[in-house]
Amino acid sequence: MGAPLPKSKTSKCSCVPFERKQEGVSFEGVILSNAQFECTIYAFGAHVASWRSLSDLEVFKTKPEFLFVSKKAILDGTKPIRGGIPICFPQFGKLGECTNQHGFARNATWEFVGSEVDEEKVLAKATFTLSSTEKTMKEFPYKFKLNYTVSIEKEFLNTKLEVINEDEKAFEFTTALHTYFGAKSITDIAVKGLNGVRYTDSLEDGKKCVEGEEEIRFDKEVDRIYRRNVALVDKERLEIIDRVWEDKGVLSQHTRGVAMTTKNLNDAVVWNPWIDKAKSMGDFGDEEYKEMVCVEAAAIDEPVKVKPGASWIGEQTLEAVINLAHFSV
Repeated sequence: MGAPLPKSKTSKCSCVPFERKQEGVSFEGVILSNAQFECTIYAFGAHVASWRSLSDLEVFKTKPEFLFVSKKAILDGTKPIRGGIPICFPQFGKLGECTNQHGFARNATWEFVGSEVDEEKVLAKATFTLSSTEKTMKEFPYKFKLNYTVSIEKEFLNTKLEVINEDEKAFEFTTALHTYFGAKSITDIAVKGLNGVRYTDSLEDGKKCVEGEEEIRFDKEVDRIYRRNVALVDKERLEIIDRVWEDKGVLSQHTRGVAMTTKNLNDAVVWNPWIDKAKSMGDFGDEEYKEMVCVEAAAIDEPVKVKPGASWIGEQTLEAVINLAHFSV
């Protein structure tokens, strides 16, 4: 657990709907706020597009945003938003029958169905839902309902995906919360918590490997699927540490990062496109690989099976941490 973060000048918790227009296209969503953080969620894809600090601390004022969204992200509903937290369902990558990589959930407009605010808990919460349609049935031939709840409570961002089987047949799926974390410089980013974990290297034709480093650092393209066991997930958390803050004099005690814990999302994907792949993506800047890293909570190795009438819940909690003492270094 990190140290409590100072409150901002405003203490009101809220969930405020909004509508934004870009190039004639309307984008709706909600903004969650509490005493310490603000979170923007679009109805398109139920997409968390921003999680930013409201604190007056210099380490936050310099760069309040924790997530990354490309300056070239397309916000007209024609394709998924590049950055933030896209929802991969009912498949991760091309591990399924869907035409679109990562499935259709991130390409669909979800319905905003409710919110909750609690001043005492410093909590603001919003829930979105997506149900099967004739269009989704062509690619994923089952009736389903998805509930996605996003909440900010103090310095925590929680995203919870519930998958309900409304069909007469059992179905299975793979999924991920494809989180893009922002970075001042990718060479200063370290990912901890995966030492000794088996992974598949997607850049080496699916080669099976075991992570041998305490920290994953970045000086080239990385695309790996780590397969953590349940016992490890329950015991360990992943840490995304921005070490650029360690050598800034007065800020030396304010190393900044995010700690990630999960439930029922036992796998972890670590990805940075680096130079060549960045140039190949039309909705991603050529130099933006320096500003992000994806660490994705996922269920990939063993597809999730849901019986008729049953449900499954996968959950990710991110904690903003600013003191080096609260990282396992």
